[in-house]
Amino acid sequence: MKRWSWSGGAAAMIAGMLLSACSGGTPGATGGAVSALPAAPAAMQVVAKPGKGAPCRAAQIGYVFGGRCAAAQVMARGGRAMIPAYRGYLVKGMFGANTGAGGKRTVFVVRDAIGDTDITGTLNGVAWQPLTGAGTAFLYLAVTNTSTATLTFAKTPAVIITNIRHAGFPGTTCALYALTASGWAPTGVTATPVSAGKKGRSRVTFPATALPVPVTFASGPTYFGFACQ
Repeated sequence: MKRWSWSGGAAAMIAGMLLSACSGGTPGATGGAVSALPAAPAAMQVVAKPGKGAPCRAAQIGYVFGGRCAAAQVMARGGRAMIPAYRGYLVKGMFGANTGAGGKRTVFVVRDAIGDTDITGTLNGVAWQPLTGAGTAFLYLAVTNTSTATLTFAKTPAVIITNIRHAGFPGTTCALYALTASGWAPTGVTATPVSAGKKGRSRVTFPATALPVPVTFASGPTYFGFACQ
């Protein structure tokens, strides 16, 4: 079975039903034919360098996210990360079953950011490009596989984002995007904000979703964007 990789930051490819990037479509565009994205050039790939000490204290690879951080201890059955509140958003990520060795852990470092002002640096000389043309982007995540092993997942990660400032989200339909060598591409995972209990907060849950082909995370960072309209 052919596998498409969600790996290598800007070199990531999105598996499943995606907008075609082969014809030079603009990042974040909507509509048009769907296809799998082409393989990323080797020059865009970046590999994680294992560091010592707490994972969140290690120097970031590629783009530098100025938000908060959490480390997910991912085993074969999965793992989760709870990012402390940052600028009004509380993020929980859950990784499902994968091909990792049963008794071994792979550390995924998960960081968030709100936008251009708290994302700096370059990835192989390429400046950060915001998610546009897909409604209003309100949050970005950098997920870094700190090991040298590639993990293949049965489903996309589940992500729960809570707005703790009672401000809601910038739209009624939200979608998960990933940064690829050709720009931002939709994963096909969508969600609708709902009220989150008596405190009056709102929450949007992007469910774990099985795609037509396996989802893989190789060594290094992968970048996601969340937008509503």
